[in-house]
Amino acid sequence: MEPITTNISSRHFEQAAIDKGLSVTRSRKSLIISDGKSQVKVSNSLIGKQSPLTKVFNKKGASKLLLKTLGANVLEGYLFNAEERGRALEYAESLGWPVVIKPDDENKGRSVYVNVEGEDAFLTYFDRVAERYGTAFVEKQCEFATEYRFYCAGGRVLAVTRRVPANVVGDGTSSVASLVRAKNRLKKTRRYPRIKLDDEVTRVLDKQGLSMDSVPDKGRTVSLRSTSNISTGGDSVEVMEIIHPSYIEAMEAVFARLPDTFIAGFDVFIREMHEPASDSNWFICEVNRRPAVRMHIFPWEGQPKNIGKEIMEMLF
Repeated sequence: MEPITTNISSRHFEQAAIDKGLSVTRSRKSLIISDGKSQVKVSNSLIGKQSPLTKVFNKKGASKLLLKTLGANVLEGYLFNAEERGRALEYAESLGWPVVIKPDDENKGRSVYVNVEGEDAFLTYFDRVAERYGTAFVEKQCEFATEYRFYCAGGRVLAVTRRVPANVVGDGTSSVASLVRAKNRLKKTRRYPRIKLDDEVTRVLDKQGLSMDSVPDKGRTVSLRSTSNISTGGDSVEVMEIIHPSYIEAMEAVFARLPDTFIAGFDVFIREMHEPASDSNWFICEVNRRPAVRMHIFPWEGQPKNIGKEIMEMLF
């Protein structure tokens, strides 16, 4: 049977529904899954009923305020209009360098600048974001950079993935450019977005004293981006079985406070995943109301999670 949709998340849910003996039909751009008594709508990665309140997660400033209200650990941040560059600089200095500058309503790591230090760099990247989007969100950069995606549905954490920024490993003979081409070929075979090359890659390489023509030593890991988004070439490592259970408990507690929310993806910075959660060793960076399943069902490393199967058991 040919799948109705080509979207990876929708196709995953569609196959899980078929495996359970449910009917799947198309309704415009969505799928309708039914057992003959009840039905659920699937729109790409969004499945089940979501409160209109969850749309606040499309805005980084508003979502941070909501998370603080819910008692979650969040990093300090504030949204500024383009003409408030002076105030924004003062705020950044009060937070302490480095800071992160990003759009209020963009996703997939687009136009996000991390490790921003000093007035000149701050104003350059603030203006770059503010001129394109009209506003810029300034945030304290977490002192520990390892980021995890918690996929939550129906009150439970179903998967935990460590997100690794785009990188290549030197072989002692190939240039960075050649290593990127080779890894992108491998990513294509494994259904992963390719590593995207842009100014951010040049900036990150320069901080390591490298360029695309450099030949890194054998075994040296070369970072290519500061952000860990899978959509820009990052890797995913499934860690559900080995992360300390206190983090799962903490995220389920936050998730439970969200009204009428069936799914959510929490991006969380954790200092050391094997140590118990405390008030100072984890912070929620962002929340995605339409979390994709690709990184969980096709992890670069680790055990794949059949999220669709678990969700169908919850819904039908």
